[in-house]
Amino acid sequence: MLTYALRSALTLALLYSGFLVLLSRETLHRLNRLLLLFSLATSLVLPLVHVTVDHPLSQLLMNREDEMVMEMAMTEDLPWTENHVGEERLVTTPAEATAGKICWTDLLHHIYTAGMLLMLVVLLVRTLALLRMMHGGLRHTDTHGNTVILKRGDLPSFSIFRYIVMSVGDYEHHRHAILTHEQEHIRLRHTLDLLLLEAVRVVQWFNPFVYLLGRDLQAVHEYEADEAVIKQGIDAHQYQQLLVMKAVGSRLQPFANNLRRGSLKQRINMMQRKKSPRWHAFRAVFIIPVTALAVYAFASPASSVDEPEMLQLSSLPESVWIDLRRAVLPTNSTAVANGFGDHQGRHHNGIDLRLKTGDTIRAAFDGRVATVENLPKTYGKYIILRHSDGLETVYAHLSAQLVTESQDVRAGDPIGLGGNTGRSTGPHLHFETRLNGKAIDPALMFDFKNHRVVAQTVGVDSSLTDLGSPGVVTVDGREITTKTEFEKAVPDEKIIESVVVLGSESATNLYGEKGKDGAIIIDTNQGEEIQDEPVFSVCEEMPKYEGGDAALMQLIARNIKYPEIAIEQGVQGRVMVRFIVEKDGTISQPQVVRSLGDSPAADASSVTVTAYGTTGNPEDLRRAERRRIAAEVMDAEAIRVVRLTYGHWTPGRQHGQPVRSWFTLPVTYRLN
Repeated sequence: MLTYALRSALTLALLYSGFLVLLSRETLHRLNRLLLLFSLATSLVLPLVHVTVDHPLSQLLMNREDEMVMEMAMTEDLPWTENHVGEERLVTTPAEATAGKICWTDLLHHIYTAGMLLMLVVLLVRTLALLRMMHGGLRHTDTHGNTVILKRGDLPSFSIFRYIVMSVGDYEHHRHAILTHEQEHIRLRHTLDLLLLEAVRVVQWFNPFVYLLGRDLQAVHEYEADEAVIKQGIDAHQYQQLLVMKAVGSRLQPFANNLRRGSLKQRINMMQRKKSPRWHAFRAVFIIPVTALAVYAFASPASSVDEPEMLQLSSLPESVWIDLRRAVLPTNSTAVANGFGDHQGRHHNGIDLRLKTGDTIRAAFDGRVATVENLPKTYGKYIILRHSDGLETVYAHLSAQLVTESQDVRAGDPIGLGGNTGRSTGPHLHFETRLNGKAIDPALMFDFKNHRVVAQTVGVDSSLTDLGSPGVVTVDGREITTKTEFEKAVPDEKIIESVVVLGSESATNLYGEKGKDGAIIIDTNQGEEIQDEPVFSVCEEMPKYEGGDAALMQLIARNIKYPEIAIEQGVQGRVMVRFIVEKDGTISQPQVVRSLGDSPAADASSVTVTAYGTTGNPEDLRRAERRRIAAEVMDAEAIRVVRLTYGHWTPGRQHGQPVRSWFTLPVTYRLN
């Protein structure tokens, strides 16, 4: 918010300065009013417009700033310690390292917020005082439909919206001049101008230019009203005497226009001044280069960080499965500030999570550190981790980076501390997930608000671009059309085993026209139990893979990845995977019914299991453990490959009707 306020204030200063030099002394009151209102509105809107330009000056400054910050980072000792609690590593900032230090950014934010709240309180008090002044009194309607409120005592006349308040004495002695003056304020809707002015004052309470502009805007209002009074045939000399008589008095409340406002000398001089030539209006074109200058000043230089593209069909394999069984949320924060997608004309490639400076940031997956850098104009201090299957994660706006490039990390390992570096308006983590360099929504994998991983695995379809409200939702093969059906099918989110997100192309191929808006396919670990329809182990026509057994074997052989740990341990054999072929040709509930881990190890004779634990030669124990791990990895790989057959089955049939049926598929690992 502070960054926005500063940009808003600078925009107003630029626009008002141009007006002050070129047009403030002209009698073109209508034009001057429009320019001042344009300046107010533009100062609120322009900072929200994000433009990126590649101009040499800003790029040179950014590069130099990067070098300076990186030099400082190389010589700075980061105030953190590492504690070991069991197997979990916790990163904390010691009190002695932060005691006595002031975070100037946070302090400025607090000062700005306090000032804005104070302005709101003052505005509220003045508004209540104005309402009290309008309460009671004698009321009648004038010829223009305005409500005139007559009050006893020495009360300054003023108008707001369609109300005119004046004293009984003024009504008896100066009715025509004062009513004409206030009716002109109402006709020109000057109250709306003052509402906009007060809004900008609240945001830019620290900006002296907003008070100068407010003074000139109110003066223009009075010039317009004075001009209307003179045109009505009221004697100018008598009217000026009335202004002198009413000049003594305090300033009125916000939103109200009154006879006493503005410099008396300036108002009288403006009435006597010769009308400005019409061609002077062409000076208003200054607004174009000044606005362009403001846009250019706030434009972001082209960043040297690799911005990921949106997910495109040609950039990904047919489908990718991301294993989330070991995934960890990068922060404990559940406060989502900005989500993935289009915001204010720009695409936001990740998700922003509010946090406190110094909060621990953890690796979301196992992987290797690819980048540890600092871009003060964009991401600030950031880290990129590279994981398996082309997956990358990005962690930006950190206050400290706790890893080095090429370092291996495990899911949950601390890699940095949350902060507010770079182009940031408050402490938060900017978190991105990229697949083969293309940005995907982290919410497909992580439920940040409930602080959980959405499923054990997530499938991303190649035609997925921007899935809004999906056309088809299925749970364990059954289409769900209402919220009640979904709550019945998924009574507890913990039973979700996998989520597949299909884009328009794949969903249309699978479900026809109703799949044009994409599809979400959910498998649970209780699918067979919650289905009303039975699952056949044997049926008259068993399910078949499109293209036959040969095509199925080719798919497995082409996509299977022999785990390195299995090659190292010499593990080979057959994994049996069982799954349900649904009536629409999709599959659900893939599960390993025979694992390589079920077979006895070759050296099991040297490992003895007793009531007190496992005994034997330490080397044999380590070898057995690594073979067990290899078997688990091979099981997971077999299920991943089986999932690639999703949507390519002809369902089984019983009595000529498609039915849900079990199918068992062998996946063979063989070392050459």
